[in-house]
Amino acid sequence: MATHQIRIEDAQLVAPDHVLFTLIAPAEFRARHALPGQYAMVTYPGDEKARPLAFASSPGADPLMFLVRTDAPDALLAHRGKPLTITEPEGRGFLLEQAQGGDVLIVVTGSAIAPIRSVLELMVRNRGAFGAISVLYGVRTVEQVVFADDLARYAAADVDITVCVSGGGDARHPVLPTKPGRVQSHLPETVRAGTTLIVCGQFPMMDDVTAQLKTRGLDPSRAQRNF
Repeated sequence: MATHQIRIEDAQLVAPDHVLFTLIAPAEFRARHALPGQYAMVTYPGDEKARPLAFASSPGADPLMFLVRTDAPDALLAHRGKPLTITEPEGRGFLLEQAQGGDVLIVVTGSAIAPIRSVLELMVRNRGAFGAISVLYGVRTVEQVVFADDLARYAAADVDITVCVSGGGDARHPVLPTKPGRVQSHLPETVRAGTTLIVCGQFPMMDDVTAQLKTRGLDPSRAQRNF
């Protein structure tokens, strides 16, 4: 698979354990990013291990954005100005055309908010094509919330955002509405016909959420994952 060297224009600590990379990529590379939820295999400077990172930026957007969860943020911040080795975008992504005309429930945890940002950017631009849009975003602590300003912007565009805080302690967020507990604790009791589920995160959570919602009226064919 073809690889590209793309410079890290900026690296920001956006949560205690999350770093956001911003890259300016050539137009021909951005054009290959076709669907929200796709990813690329990324190798850090001085490293040999490639790891999958989902695009937080929407298809074709400039700049590119990648969110990285890390226990060593200083090491990642030190890569600012250096080139990343990146494969071309891959993965099936999320098929938003199939969700048009109905309600959409998005359930996401942790750093998987990155590809969901890509999804929401497109949905908000075409807001009239969808019914009610609801997002359950799970984190352990409110300090781990990222893209808060973007999420507030989506809320202003009639997207229902709820941050689910599972780690105990103070669950209040200065910008976003929160509820204590895991995302599974706040799933709707019933699912309207034609609703699309977009679920992103660790496999046990995705399996649990999908199984619960199937018993509440979700059409299994309308459950989407990006891999």
